Amino acid sequence: MVSKNYNKKVKSKATRQVGRPVEGSTVNAKDQILQSYFKICQLEGIENMTLQKIADHSGVALTTVRYHFQTHGLSLSQVAMSYVSNTTYEFLDLGMLLARREPNFNPVISYIQTTFRWIEEQPLQASFLVYYYYLCTTQVALGIENKELVEIAHRRIQGLIHEGLGMKLYTYSGDTMLLSRQIQMLVMGACMIAGTSRNVEFASAQKKLCIDLVAKFLGTNNLDTD
Repeated sequence: MVSKNYNKKVKSKATRQVGRPVEGSTVNAKDQILQSYFKICQLEGIENMTLQKIADHSGVALTTVRYHFQTHGLSLSQVAMSYVSNTTYEFLDLGMLLARREPNFNPVISYIQTTFRWIEEQPLQASFLVYYYYLCTTQVALGIENKELVEIAHRRIQGLIHEGLGMKLYTYSGDTMLLSRQIQMLVMGACMIAGTSRNVEFASAQKKLCIDLVAKFLGTNNLDTD
């Protein structure tokens, strides 16, 4: 069971850095623009994105949007992907650090629980990253970045599988990279489904289903879920 202070600690370090920059700073304008970008992606789709829409939604001047995202050799999509991936891994790393302090720590199951907390705490960023995980197309120049993120996720899960095997928590004896890919697809699919609903019970059911299936793959009964 994850401690009651989990959400408080995560918000105090990760969420604060992502969503609430110091007012008046240059980071504040960039954050506002990115949050507007994520919101428009969610509501209208990335194919309908324009710099003017972002400026209108974020309440900043169009020249400010161009300054941040057209003068440094990177597209807005590339900057957004980098931003989301960095803050997501920050959130996951902190969550796993806290989970490791719990007496019934289960590496892969804790990773899934932390991932679901991420979509609860950062729904706009989560929907953006999950969107690209599944739907990145040639229309958006993010194929390389998307592939790299997927490989990072696979290696991360593979490491957690090996950790659980070393702890004698899992009985799986097959190809750990193949299993890590299957788990990541399952987790992202469950997150996508859960993220489309505001029903807390529905999201919780998706998480439980995901954990139960992964536990069967791993051969573990240590399911002290929160």
